[in-house]
Amino acid sequence: MAVVFLLAIFTYQVDEGEQALVLTAGKPTAVEGPGLHFRWPQPVQEIAKYDIRKRKFSGNTGVLEETSTSDKHQVVVGICVYYAIADVEQFRKANGQKAVEDYLSNRMSNAKKSVIGRHSYAELINADASQMKLDQMKAEILASLQEDLLKNCGIRIFQVDF
Repeated sequence: MAVVFLLAIFTYQVDEGEQALVLTAGKPTAVEGPGLHFRWPQPVQEIAKYDIRKRKFSGNTGVLEETSTSDKHQVVVGICVYYAIADVEQFRKANGQKAVEDYLSNRMSNAKKSVIGRHSYAELINADASQMKLDQMKAEILASLQEDLLKNCGIRIFQVDF
């Protein structure tokens, strides 16, 4: 019985699809992947676990927003992104999922308006598919989001969809 009690105090389990940030005296000291790990009990070490699987996010505000094309047509467009936590330490510094998704939502809206504003209506909506540049627009939005969000929030954006 004592062995089970000691194991419960001095170990922790990280599941598949998770990473654990080990905080010793409140400071990050290690990042651990799936498996059974040893630790010092609280208050010496604290374990913060994060789900690092891919997520779909459509934004918090302005999911569908009216925006202008380069030729001054008004269109209503929404985007979504697929992201995952890439740096748990930076993610923790960014104050967790709600704060990161609020920031991401704002950045998505700005990137969408900026990119669509550089393209014509015919490149967005057209009966001739060869005239449309949706893939190029998605790539431009993705490029404008990736570096900033990895650096400031610890998340990696994998894909952008309309």
